Amino acid sequence: MREFWPDEIRRVKAAYPAFELRDRVARPDFDPEDAERCGITVRTWRGKMQPFPAWLDRNELLAIVSDLYDGGPALRIDLNGTLRHDPVCPRRDHTLAADLVPEGPLTATYEMEIAYAVPPMRPIVRALRPRVTIANAPTDPWDLNTHGALGYLDWTAYYMGKHTVWLECLERNGVAGWPGRSRPGDADDEIKNSPPDAPCTCNSGIRYRDCHRTFDLENSKRKRQGLQPLPRPISMAFYRSRT
Repeated sequence: MREFWPDEIRRVKAAYPAFELRDRVARPDFDPEDAERCGITVRTWRGKMQPFPAWLDRNELLAIVSDLYDGGPALRIDLNGTLRHDPVCPRRDHTLAADLVPEGPLTATYEMEIAYAVPPMRPIVRALRPRVTIANAPTDPWDLNTHGALGYLDWTAYYMGKHTVWLECLERNGVAGWPGRSRPGDADDEIKNSPPDAPCTCNSGIRYRDCHRTFDLENSKRKRQGLQPLPRPISMAFYRSRT
């Protein structure tokens, strides 16, 4: 592990120079099972992330928002998680429906924490100020030594960009759909978009088929029956029952 940290620090600091590597004690106020997930001493990256800086050109901003709603081509992630429109984006038309065109500012800044979890669990993402619930995690193949925290920081920038757009639309219209793929955690959405052999979006590092898929299938059934969905279990006792 000693060989891992110098490369990991260089890799993260090159892309997120405003973020600092910090060790902290486990915080039960963050998560009652923080120590079990991350250890007594929790190693984290912490810093401020602003997906849409004030200097972003309006035309580029609207193109980014359009791509977020489209859910297709990946955006560019610039320094410290700033979202930029990809100059080689294959989409020619970035027209937005009138109710999706942002009118209010999208310049919110978030204090973020990425905490290293005990393998095989993946890093845990938290928005500390303002508090934002991060409902899931990427399902792409991930390895601590190969990918480290950088992939999670880039995914966080993408997620917080969606959250910012969603919140502005909600405050303006009183109703809003989650940009692109529906808001993570919905049972039907998880079943449709999570391959059974992919890592579960709950961050456990366990295959979806062996983790939350059975629960999501049951919740989908409850939804069709008009019953209230059950909250997704995320306790360590649940994870231990799956390994």
